[in-house]
Amino acid sequence: MLLENKEELYNIEIEDFNFDLKEEEGENFILTDEAKKRLQKIKNLFDSKTPVLLEGPTGTSKTKTIQILCKILGKNLKRFNLNNETTIEDLFGRLGSGGEDSWSNLNFIPGPFTESCIDGNVFLLDEINLGSKSILQSLEKPLDTRKIIIDIPGYGRYEHDINENFIFVATQNPKSGGFINKREELSFKFISRFQVVEFPEIEIDELKRIAEGIAAKNNYKNKEIVESITNLHYQWVYKEKESKTSSQCFTIRDIKTVIITISSEQIKEEPGDAINCFYGSRYRGEAFDRLMNIIKTQYPLIYKDIKLIPELPKDFPKCFSNFSLRKAFYFANIAKKIIDTF
Repeated sequence: MLLENKEELYNIEIEDFNFDLKEEEGENFILTDEAKKRLQKIKNLFDSKTPVLLEGPTGTSKTKTIQILCKILGKNLKRFNLNNETTIEDLFGRLGSGGEDSWSNLNFIPGPFTESCIDGNVFLLDEINLGSKSILQSLEKPLDTRKIIIDIPGYGRYEHDINENFIFVATQNPKSGGFINKREELSFKFISRFQVVEFPEIEIDELKRIAEGIAAKNNYKNKEIVESITNLHYQWVYKEKESKTSSQCFTIRDIKTVIITISSEQIKEEPGDAINCFYGSRYRGEAFDRLMNIIKTQYPLIYKDIKLIPELPKDFPKCFSNFSLRKAFYFANIAKKIIDTF
């Protein structure tokens, strides 16, 4: 049953809920106090089967939080990435070959949303505000009635009760950035079906705790380097955003990748090389020069002059070698080492 008073359960404290994660489950998800509070809120809503809408910028661990919570609770999770080309059939299902037992040789094949409704999974619909209005409208009735009803031309009606264990979760990013013209503004009527959980931009103190946790899990002990990486990330992503000429998305994953790159015995890259590759390689011209100047003047421990990158290896195919080619090879070589370790 859905809550009569969602806000009441949303705020309940459940003291015996154990957030401890096994190493293989937690991966590099760091259980900060803020992360625990968000997990607790969503867990309370899961208990009530209340639809949940996670709102916040890219890189604030919306999707990861649901994945971790499902591991903790032992729930099956089915995830679907919505985009502006997704059709109703992609979500709900379509006619397909019915095999020998089907008199018409056609049968209804449930889509991922319908399957989750029937099986009682947690269904995570990422980027819900990238969906078309027809997609959003098609979701309203199942959420209201807890029943799947699909009228299929030439086939008839498909009808199925929604499993009592089914939980619907959606995420949305702000109506900004690269998809600003493709994101729908969700109506109040639609949002009212959900309990909204905010995932705000990560503040510097929490970001430092996350970076320290990632470093500890990767056995990296240079705290000054970790602090420089974190401070640079926070400054460049949140404080310098107005001065950047191009929209680039940096997340906690970038901090994680840099720390893995400098801590791994197989990779063994210097901090300056890792920063140049995973932050500097996304820019050119004025924005690149500004980023490099900030690193050089404020974070010298992780600075490496891009002009000091190595020459091409002797066995490199013969071609006209210039600085642009050397730089591209330099970035690609570091990225390949990361790929090879996973």
